[in-house]
Amino acid sequence: MSGRRTLSLLLLLLCACQSENRRRSAPLANFLLVAGDSTFWVREDGGKLRVRGSPIQIARVEGKFYELYSADDDRSYYDAILVGQRVYRRDLLTGDSAIVFDDTTVASLARWYGREHPRRRPLEPDEEPSEDPHIDVAGEVEILEQLGPFLSWEYHVDGNMIGTGEWHTVRRGVADVRTGAVATLPELLGDSVAARIWKVGANLWANAVDSVLASQDIRAPAAARALGDFNYDSTAFSLLLDDRSPAIEFAASGRGARAGGTLLTLDPVRAPEPSWWSEVASSLPLVSSDSAVDRWRGGPNGVEVRYDTLGGPARLVVIDSGGGEWLVARVPAPGRRVYWLGDAGDTTLHALERAFDEAASYSGDTRAASAPGLKPRLADVRFAALVRTRAISPTERQLTLLSAAPK
Repeated sequence: MSGRRTLSLLLLLLCACQSENRRRSAPLANFLLVAGDSTFWVREDGGKLRVRGSPIQIARVEGKFYELYSADDDRSYYDAILVGQRVYRRDLLTGDSAIVFDDTTVASLARWYGREHPRRRPLEPDEEPSEDPHIDVAGEVEILEQLGPFLSWEYHVDGNMIGTGEWHTVRRGVADVRTGAVATLPELLGDSVAARIWKVGANLWANAVDSVLASQDIRAPAAARALGDFNYDSTAFSLLLDDRSPAIEFAASGRGARAGGTLLTLDPVRAPEPSWWSEVASSLPLVSSDSAVDRWRGGPNGVEVRYDTLGGPARLVVIDSGGGEWLVARVPAPGRRVYWLGDAGDTTLHALERAFDEAASYSGDTRAASAPGLKPRLADVRFAALVRTRAISPTERQLTLLSAAPK
């Protein structure tokens, strides 16, 4: 009998605890999570945690919030499809937009075509081009990373012109979000650090060439032949993250029919933290040995993005000061950064509300976002996957990449 009374008491206590958990108020929270290609706004409201997600990219630069977005730059004629892309940043407070990356390749082709065909006029937005154009060129820009005031981009152009056939180009660079100007390595890191990293990059490229040429691997002859189609340019680099540190990744661009449109990337060169890095560091996840979870800490509360080992959506969890967990939403991977809004003024919060409202009405429809009929070459697809893997040695990576080039 005593045992039954004890069990009943434990069950009553458990029910009381569960009831209390259901009644407890959510922790005070107000932050933005940038995850995958979306931004999620989590905040406490009336004792509950509410989340609002939107497919927009929000960046904070020197305390200001911007929306980063790309848009097609259509300069087509009836017989010439010429579609590039631009990257803009929009100040959420003022609503003003400015170009961060401008497509000069397609713009130059459009000016050339206009001079060669002065009687032809550009298409209106509602006009359709020829189904069999003489010129078919499409540019696409990818935002690789945005760290503080600097945005790293990779730009591909794929074209088909009667008389010349298909051609492909690619280049990388860094832009200053504040001005839209091209950012140089000294502007990012200072003169002395830039000089040292340039030297390291040159040595990495020389070592890559030497290792391929000296290799006895069966793939080495094909790799050596393709190597001559790559041009190493110390001004072509990206600013990326290596754990929580800034790193410079140099790349050699492929040229010609065999390697055009492909990149041979070198191992990232870690750099000391520049003076502007503190704002970046405050938004990054904490150092952790657990690759299945990214963690942030803001005041008494914590934020975790817990990854699905099978590749599904991640779980966004808020942890209160007592260790209680609040599952907020499923989010795309990876969780990239958290912007805390606890000290944000009403003006900033109203600007964020407006940005999320406007994003709900965005349309993804654009005319000729990619050139019809142009298919990525198999080697391009293999290159794109291989240059991003770090699971093999540098020499193995160079050999595998270069020997995959079309003959």
